[in-house]
Amino acid sequence: MPWQREDVERVAEQVRSALETADLSAFSELLDPDVRWGAPGDPSPACMDRAQVLSWYQRGLDAGVRARVAEIAVLDDRTILVGLTVRNPASRESGAEVERWQVLTVGGGRVVDIVGFDERSDAVARAGRILDPIGVLPRNLVDAVRLEGDESRRAWLTSLPGVIAHLEQRWSLSVGEPFQPGGQTAWVAPARSKADSALVLKLAWRHREAEHEADALRAWNGDGAVFLHAVEALDGTIALLLERCTPGSTLASRSEPEQDAVIASLLPRLWRAPPPGHPFRPLRQMCEEWADEFEQKAAGRSMSLDAGLAREGIALFRALPATADQNVLLCTDLHAENVLAAQREPWLVIDPKPYVGDPTYDALQHLLNCDKRLHADPRGLARHMANLLGLDAERLVLWLFARCVQESLDWPALAEIARRVAPK
Repeated sequence: MPWQREDVERVAEQVRSALETADLSAFSELLDPDVRWGAPGDPSPACMDRAQVLSWYQRGLDAGVRARVAEIAVLDDRTILVGLTVRNPASRESGAEVERWQVLTVGGGRVVDIVGFDERSDAVARAGRILDPIGVLPRNLVDAVRLEGDESRRAWLTSLPGVIAHLEQRWSLSVGEPFQPGGQTAWVAPARSKADSALVLKLAWRHREAEHEADALRAWNGDGAVFLHAVEALDGTIALLLERCTPGSTLASRSEPEQDAVIASLLPRLWRAPPPGHPFRPLRQMCEEWADEFEQKAAGRSMSLDAGLAREGIALFRALPATADQNVLLCTDLHAENVLAAQREPWLVIDPKPYVGDPTYDALQHLLNCDKRLHADPRGLARHMANLLGLDAERLVLWLFARCVQESLDWPALAEIARRVAPK
């Protein structure tokens, strides 16, 4: 039987265990008798066989050197990328940790070649697959993580190559390079199944806004939104296998009047009673949380809005969800960038952030994205969209006022909109 990827994944896990437990006996079983270990391009590797590799490791252990596996990824049916965090008490900065990288080549069930690197990018280049963050990750995603400076999100980025390799095997996929420049919270790339179906693999960083996207897509079952083919929750990641939209251009490439018509044709199809036992949170909860955040930010901070008007808007933002005539499944983030041209239907919705509540709220994000028209005539634009959607126009204006107040601290231009549409 030919050597399969799952065999290499098994070797990778055994390598991880042997390195983390410093079990040289177990590590010995994984090495080919003629394994070589050295630096890239070195005509005389530091170690020419298994005995020399094991001797090198033993000397390090005797000197107190310890290594922790920070990353391990199977790149293909013979290559493993290993990232190590190494502590060497004999270094100039005793006890300091450094990162080291190794590329392991597997043949016949054992490691036949080990090449060490100081830099991950060099190790990746050696591995023959561009996994360097700038190359494999969407630029917007990289920028967002760098700006935020959250170590947990950095760790999540580092884990993505291993997650991709796992899902390629689990779902029998061939995954391409990610769409650029991409979004700020997910890695998204084209993929193909064994049956040659055109799909999309989405790896979403687990956070509150990403909760229940899969549940909403399952509830809609392709009616106005992309089909969900599979979902798997992993540590820190929600993986979704989705229908691919072809040609995939966004609705934002069309004129705003055309955007209005398409949005108005899609939203009512998404508004439906949630299924029994559904996991979706109420819109009221989201509004309460956002209102709390506004008040915390506003405390002791100068605002472009009159304090009384701000209090009125935030109070309305809290109150409106409870006065809805009906409560339905919502998208809450439907705008032209989240609608893609497709073949099964002319346009399909992607990237919902579902809640259950007042359908009037769902028109807001599109209004806020129509910047010029919103500033030219906010009431007129709201009434126009309400008419297209069959909604109460004055209620939509109230929602617009409340949302503009809530957004005004981080989006100051909306303070002027709030003043112009405030209740008389």
